[in-house]
Amino acid sequence: MRNEQNWIGDEGVKQLAIALKTNTTLKILNLAYNRIENHGAKYLADALKINQVMYIFVLIELNLY
Repeated sequence: MRNEQNWIGDEGVKQLAIALKTNTTLKILNLAYNRIENHGAKYLADALKINQVMYIFVLIELNLY
C-alpha cells in the first residue's frame, strides 16, 4: 500500500494502526514523507507487535524527535 507524501499525521496513523492490528492481507506499507511524529510512531510500533503479516514497512523522513 503506497501512502507516501499524503500528510498523514499522528491521528491518521492511529486509525491505520487500529486496522493493522487485525490485518491479514496487507504485507507492504509505505508511509514515507508523511507528518508522523513520536505518538504516531508509537501507535505503529504497538500495532506491528501484534501484526504477523507485514514484512516490508517504509518510514523515511518523518518528524521523530
